Amino acid sequence: LQRGVGYTSFIRKENEATTIKFTGEPHQGDVNFTITGNTTANENLGWNLLGNPYPAPIRWTGNSTAGWNLSNVNNTVYVRDNSNGETTVRSYNGSTGNLPNGIIASGQAFWVRTVSGSTALTVGELAKQTTDGEFFREGAPANTLEIVMRTPSLQDATYIQFVNGASSSFDSELDGIKLDNSFFNLSSLTTDNKAMAINLTTPDYCEQEVKLRITNAAIGAYNLDVTGVSSLISKDEV
Repeated sequence: LQRGVGYTSFIRKENEATTIKFTGEPHQGDVNFTITGNTTANENLGWNLLGNPYPAPIRWTGNSTAGWNLSNVNNTVYVRDNSNGETTVRSYNGSTGNLPNGIIASGQAFWVRTVSGSTALTVGELAKQTTDGEFFREGAPANTLEIVMRTPSLQDATYIQFVNGASSSFDSELDGIKLDNSFFNLSSLTTDNKAMAINLTTPDYCEQEVKLRITNAAIGAYNLDVTGVSSLISKDEV
């Protein structure tokens, strides 16, 4: 297996507990990922599947801090969570998302998206974490709405952040594009109708409409929960 490359595995006995063992020297020091650039604003291009190269969890920061060096890489990371026969795509941009605190497990594959033809991504020792993300929490970020669509057994979330410098249309470098789950999907739309998992929009408004999109939802009963209204510094209503 090559260092820093993301792999998908086919396990024939998918309904039985499976243990996979690897041998070799654990990686240390800086790791420079080999990634493909993207010369357009097309949201379907520039995707790279990578992997945590360390025998320890790492924390995604969404910028060039705490062991990461990003050059023309979007600030959102994506991890597939396969459990109970379904796939949830979790996302995190350094402050917001449903990948708890951006913790990427040892050996876990993850997706990033490049936004330029000239791009680079490096991870170093400072990104390592000694606490599992499942037990490590921080307070919710300011100016952020979390909207969750749920059934008794499944849920999906989309996030809207009001950030200086963002716009209501698709910002290729800032917005986190929606990657679909295997069940229903909830996303918010930019004004140019791009579906987002994490939608950064302008805080400079008197009134702003953000549309929601639901796909692949079977007929049935769903709850839609909105949280984070109290985090709006402007004290606006939703």
